[in-house]
Amino acid sequence: MDNTALDTLRRRIRQIERCDHTDHAHLRLETGYDPIDHHLNGGLAGGALHEFLIASPLERGSTLAFLLPCLAQSDRPVFWLSTRPSQLFGAGLDALGIARRRLFCLELVPDRLLPVAEDILLLIFIEN
Repeated sequence: MDNTALDTLRRRIRQIERCDHTDHAHLRLETGYDPIDHHLNGGLAGGALHEFLIASPLERGSTLAFLLPCLAQSDRPVFWLSTRPSQLFGAGLDALGIARRRLFCLELVPDRLLPVAEDILLLIFIEN
């Protein structure tokens, strides 16, 4: 990378660091489960990275049943990162009110999950 590109990148990073990224902090995605929403101060925070670890394939359905209605409350993009195929059913997403045009499913090898999540967060901050 030449000095000009590096200087531009450094300037952009300083701009991002100075920005107030709390504009999504007020957005809360209610889970519909009062004890969880109370513990999370109203639900899942908008404009944030959330990680859901599903220990068993048998738990995928219950996790999706919990998570997808939360995501339907927002019109923001959703990035679904996984080491396995998402196996999300388009008609089911439509029935829940999740526009497929804002859902990005990425199947990654395990050692690429965190770097890709970081890249997505950086892109989101640059956009805002």
